[in-house]
Amino acid sequence: MVRGTVGDTRTEQDFVAFMRGPSASAAPAVPWRVVCDNLNTHLSKGIVRPVADCCGIEDDLGEKE
Repeated sequence: MVRGTVGDTRTEQDFVAFMRGPSASAAPAVPWRVVCDNLNTHLSKGIVRPVADCCGIEDDLGEKE
């Protein structure tokens, strides 16, 4: 499945909300791939921690500089 969205803003909150869709609807055993550009919101703490949690990564992710 390919999924996209168009909105008035491109904030961290927008991207987190967008990513909740696939993670909520995918079966736990089904792997999924996400392809993003280098927009700074794609690397924000608001998205990195939930993705790490989905992947079972419990490590300290450090601080964004």
